[in-house]
Amino acid sequence: MASESQSADRTSAPLAGVRVAEFGEELSVPYAGKLLADLGATVVKVESAASGDPSRQFGPFAATAADGESSGMFAYLNTGKRSVTRESIDAVGDGSDLGSLLQWADIALVDRPWMRNEPELEPARAVEQAPHLAFVTVTPYGTTGPYADWPATDLTISALSGMSVGVGERDRAPLAMPFSQCEMNGGLFGALAAVNAVMAVRRDGRGQHVDVSTADIMASMFTGYFLPRFIYGGGLVGIRAGRNGASMPYPGTIFRCADGLVRTDTPQVAQWIRLVKLMGTPEWSKEPRYRNRRAMQWEYKQESDALVEPWFMARTKEELGGLFLEHRLPYAPLLTADDMEHDPHLAERDALASLPTPDGTTFFSAPAAPYRFSGQRPASHPAPTLGSSDDELPSLISSEQPERDLPPTADDRAAAPPLQGVRVIDLGTAWAGGLAGRLLADYGADVLKIESWVHMDGSRLGKPIVVEDDAGGDEGRWPDLQPGFHVHSRNKRSITLNLKTDAGRSVLLRLVREADALIHNFPAGVMDRLGLSDDALHAANERLVVVGQNVAGSEGPKSGLIGYAGAVSALSGLANWVGYEGEDPIGMFEGLYGDVVSATTTTFATLVGLLDRDLHRRTNASIDVSQWEASLALAGEGLIAQSLGGETPASLGTHHPRYFPHGNFASTGHDQWVALAVRNPREWRALCRLIGREDLAPLESVEARRERADEVTDAIEAWSRGVGPEEAAYALAAAGIPAAPVLNIADIFGNEHFRARDLFIDVEHPLVGSEPMTGMPWRMSRTPGRVSRRAPLLGEHTEEVVKGMAGVSDEEYRGLVDAGGIETGPPEGQS
Repeated sequence: MASESQSADRTSAPLAGVRVAEFGEELSVPYAGKLLADLGATVVKVESAASGDPSRQFGPFAATAADGESSGMFAYLNTGKRSVTRESIDAVGDGSDLGSLLQWADIALVDRPWMRNEPELEPARAVEQAPHLAFVTVTPYGTTGPYADWPATDLTISALSGMSVGVGERDRAPLAMPFSQCEMNGGLFGALAAVNAVMAVRRDGRGQHVDVSTADIMASMFTGYFLPRFIYGGGLVGIRAGRNGASMPYPGTIFRCADGLVRTDTPQVAQWIRLVKLMGTPEWSKEPRYRNRRAMQWEYKQESDALVEPWFMARTKEELGGLFLEHRLPYAPLLTADDMEHDPHLAERDALASLPTPDGTTFFSAPAAPYRFSGQRPASHPAPTLGSSDDELPSLISSEQPERDLPPTADDRAAAPPLQGVRVIDLGTAWAGGLAGRLLADYGADVLKIESWVHMDGSRLGKPIVVEDDAGGDEGRWPDLQPGFHVHSRNKRSITLNLKTDAGRSVLLRLVREADALIHNFPAGVMDRLGLSDDALHAANERLVVVGQNVAGSEGPKSGLIGYAGAVSALSGLANWVGYEGEDPIGMFEGLYGDVVSATTTTFATLVGLLDRDLHRRTNASIDVSQWEASLALAGEGLIAQSLGGETPASLGTHHPRYFPHGNFASTGHDQWVALAVRNPREWRALCRLIGREDLAPLESVEARRERADEVTDAIEAWSRGVGPEEAAYALAAAGIPAAPVLNIADIFGNEHFRARDLFIDVEHPLVGSEPMTGMPWRMSRTPGRVSRRAPLLGEHTEEVVKGMAGVSDEEYRGLVDAGGIETGPPEGQS
């Protein structure tokens, strides 16, 4: 890394001075590199001179552009990079040695094909050769474990990680998330893990191997949400249920309205009461049968929908949006790519970038970076043509060798977590807010969770563990018996303050003086109304990095939108693309997908903000993260296809533009499936041999196979129905065909590969005992994350932190309690 003064002289971008060597193809590693390049890092992308990154040949294409440089998807995934050919590196220095490039870089991003084909990119060897290097591998199944070498596609990762089993309709084949969401998340987490590793390097000068497994990410961060409910008697939760949904009380669903489809969720009792009042408190709502919202959602939802949906159908999306905004209710229309390209909110926020194809002949719309740093959105610069930086490579890696003004290595600190010494004030609530703080805490940050007995975090509400008292749980009587909270708030300390009082705000500001970052996910304007604007926080501590995430960002005509994960998926187009081909969109899938994407994006932005502060001595940093834009960034392919060639279809099923067959096929047993994908003629011939249908082998082209799609599907299922999903997957993988069993949460918990990679841990809780939960989302060879503290009881650390960190005396503490600023228990009258 360049010194602070050098970095500041080069540019004002947050990651200016950070150097990245990218050895990756197609989606995950290129997306990780794009995220870093858009933030100002110098990213050198290494490609083969013969063919380049295969994604140069991926559509959608510009109709009039030259062959090889017209891919919109390549242009999106590779913004701001420099392209050099592997052969040009051979011409510099001593033959095939990649050492000079690794010595130049702060970060190396490496995928499985490059790691297999280049001995110098074997992790231990690379880190030994460049001891300062954050060497990040992003692979389908990680670098260790029984499935590490299995061929893979996004579909098989989705199947193995439990994502697919939650997408679709019960008693039909599972689907998958559209537009390669697993691989795109692999890139997002790869970038996050890379910056995390750089923080460790800046502390002690030593690099390491960071092992990012996309399957681990999806199984732990996304479907891992269902593990506590499964363990504590919830059954096989997370199974696809069409529009019925099984994660929230009624109405967590899609409704038809006068001009389309809309998503609404009212998990909190107060929200449901407001919705019923908005509907005019109809007579049916007074009946006991329609006060049990869990039964309404899970036992007689069609009956409930028949009562509620007519009210929606009498109103347009715009009318509903105004009403729900006025009454502070979660809501979102299901948007298409065309809707987003012409959306006034996205336009006002400059949330869509106009990008050229690599040859510069055609411009198209694509998602811009989903965050703004102190009001400025990072710019996306054009993607390079193949080998366009070959000529400058010698000067780049010889005359620009960085001055590494890093602290000397200290043996006693070598194994400390990467974020040790970083203190974070966490005002986040629910899953999106809670998970962002947990990711920081898991890797060593001291995270102080600010809570309230009066305005309780929604994750402390709901059906409790151990105690049979659903109503009491909804009312907040069991705040320390909520399994979801235990998962996303481990490693944190809990402080209970009433921020609506002067006394409570004064305590928070005293804590802010000793903090490095403050994160929250309040709706736009809430922090200002509390008297805790960014300016007020920075007046207390100019070095504080303030990061806010909310549904639509802090500014813009729709900034007041309130919603949960389902609303974010509706706004980003994902909901519209989920469904069986040729049918109306289902619009729903199990889990809290949008929340996890937003939390991860927020964590990434927080670490970038901290690194920017330390590299460039930046002060008064404020970062605005839009949850809508964060999910849209991962679904960019749909928007690009719309912009380059017309609207993308709804309900994509498991369709893939280049692979066929490509889907989930029935296996032996109830709801048992095996995912497989055929990418080329060799794999097709191998499949025909395996299933005993060599008569179909002449169908070598995707087009020929699609023309006989029913026959191909029947032939595969005639074989797959006679074997179990794991047996089928083993046989297919041995034949070189990407495949995986479609796992549910119980399967994942017992799966040999995930067990071998230590994906699950047990954490002791004083009220529950040993709780199984997912472990670290990525592995670090030298400074691993760890769980050193179970989730806190509500307010458990208030006195310890307020007296110790804020320097409050015993007498002053009692005064703050009397003034209502510090909360020590539930309000009077609430037990």
